[in-house]
Amino acid sequence: MLSLQEINSIFYKALMGALGYDPDSWDTSMKPPVRQMYSTEGAPDWNLTD
Repeated sequence: MLSLQEINSIFYKALMGALGYDPDSWDTSMKPPVRQMYSTEGAPDWNLTD
């Protein structure tokens, strides 16, 4: 059985690939077009214009 983290990773890679991005070579200094994790404290780090 897959863990929740493994399932999230599979969907993240599939969605990034479908959007034309390589999830394995994404520049981590930039915010990706798909979030893999959300803030647990409820303070999003993206603006509406991002």
